[in-house]
Amino acid sequence: MEGFIPLQVSDEFKSNYFELFYELSKEAFEAAKKESGAGRYMTKKQCCEFIGISFGDLQKLEKLGLSVIELEGKVLVNREDIIKFINKNKRIESLKLFMAFNKCTLWQSGVCNNSCINTTLHGEVVMVG
Repeated sequence: MEGFIPLQVSDEFKSNYFELFYELSKEAFEAAKKESGAGRYMTKKQCCEFIGISFGDLQKLEKLGLSVIELEGKVLVNREDIIKFINKNKRIESLKLFMAFNKCTLWQSGVCNNSCINTTLHGEVVMVG
């Protein structure tokens, strides 16, 4: 190979070299994770970005049972709770129900008691299929 110089190094040097780069990589990864907001707990804005939905849709998911944490006026969402909630509710029926609730005027105004789980919501016929 052109420009290649063979170099003999001890096993101790190789080990120290590997350990140094491992630690540097780990620090860089942790810094990137912190800067991206990829911690265990997220703000509602970070949660919306994480799952790709609007703030209004996140509020609807809360009404459907997504848990949030309120600490001293700050609202946080646990990343693991989001993933579990999505996996639990990813059936097509749940998607249809979510879409039906989006069309329910009482749901939109925040006074729906979630008792309308059929294709007729509060007397309104809703196409969910």
